[in-house]
Amino acid sequence: MTGERVYLERGSSFVTLEEQGDAIERAFGQIDGTSRRRIVATGAGEAATRLADEVRRLESKGYRVGRHHAELEAAIVAQPADPTPRLVFADWLLERHDPRGELITRMAAGVAVAGHIATFAYHLAPPWMARVSLAWHLGFVRAIAFRSGDDTKLLPRLLRHPSLMVLEKLRLPPLNATEAEQVRRALERRPASLRRIDAD
Repeated sequence: MTGERVYLERGSSFVTLEEQGDAIERAFGQIDGTSRRRIVATGAGEAATRLADEVRRLESKGYRVGRHHAELEAAIVAQPADPTPRLVFADWLLERHDPRGELITRMAAGVAVAGHIATFAYHLAPPWMARVSLAWHLGFVRAIAFRSGDDTKLLPRLLRHPSLMVLEKLRLPPLNATEAEQVRRALERRPASLRRIDAD
């Protein structure tokens, strides 16, 4: 049985991870170049956990989930209110079977997207993102709100995820001194699009 499939990129390298029953198939190599495959066996029922751990490990090494196009992404960041760059990016992603392309086009057409986001969770909203409130707009998260100060430790990971590349608004709960310092450090690498930070 085939389960979740996650594609990640770092520079000119890629890794694809796919659940295959109680194993994970890993493909890796150079984008538009040669690649290799191998099967990583797991214990019964452990493939999903192993997949999540491997995605996190690769993210810590600089890999980013999804397909990336520097020029198109820069156009979206530069014009967050203009739908045109997002729709151009959607066409490029659709040609490469990246689920964000369909998410952008569905949102632009006013079609329900909850099922699509759930199906392609790693690419769009991994399970750990359920700890914060997300407001979506044309394929990307426009605003996030934290429910507790403890959850603000997720902020560095949130800001690295491609779904938040044009984040505009952040709402923070009451914070203790440690949490406030963690948030301050995380926001040193905030996206240029983040112009509003509200605190309760």
